[in-house]
Amino acid sequence: MPIEDEHAVDALLRLSREEPLEIVAVGPMTNLAVALMKDPDFAGRVRSLTIMGGHIRHVEYGGHVFA
Repeated sequence: MPIEDEHAVDALLRLSREEPLEIVAVGPMTNLAVALMKDPDFAGRVRSLTIMGGHIRHVEYGGHVFA
């Protein structure tokens, strides 16, 4: 298959306007973050998001510690 000229973020936004997306993320979700920054309504057009989890030893968020 030929390499697409369209950037992945633009493809996500375009496809999400055609029908709700079911996204499976198996790595960093940078493209999803950029899509949300470009179009905050993008999240409402995602039917489901499945992620491949990882392991974090220590996280601090809002004064809470998750270990």
